[in-house]
Amino acid sequence: MTVLNFQPGFRVPANRSAFQPVPDVKRVQNTYRPPVNVLNDEEAYTIQLAVPGYDRDAIQIEVDNGTLSVKGADRKATGNYTRKEFKTGAFERRFQIPDDADSGLIEAKQENGVLTILLPKVEAAKPRSIQVA
Repeated sequence: MTVLNFQPGFRVPANRSAFQPVPDVKRVQNTYRPPVNVLNDEEAYTIQLAVPGYDRDAIQIEVDNGTLSVKGADRKATGNYTRKEFKTGAFERRFQIPDDADSGLIEAKQENGVLTILLPKVEAAKPRSIQVA
């Protein structure tokens, strides 16, 4: 029995043979996009990115115009692989910072292949009494 790797919606352009390599497909297949979890609790938003094998120095986090950007430098796999399924490469993920998050207090740490970014929430303004003099 032969098993084929079928991808619904994949079409070979009319001017190409089905057996010629399609450069655009290779580029898309090699794009790495780390999986993300976003948690929301009473005190903070927490973003977790799976970045196994990336050094701290290879990851850059920036805040600009209400957007949090996480970029990872390309890490080339070395070795003579017989099979290689781990995705690698440069990546960028962007997140809109919620209005109730304090972008001045953002913290990040990397542990066990997971990058955790903490966005504390702004304390809600509490009513107070003002004495009239």
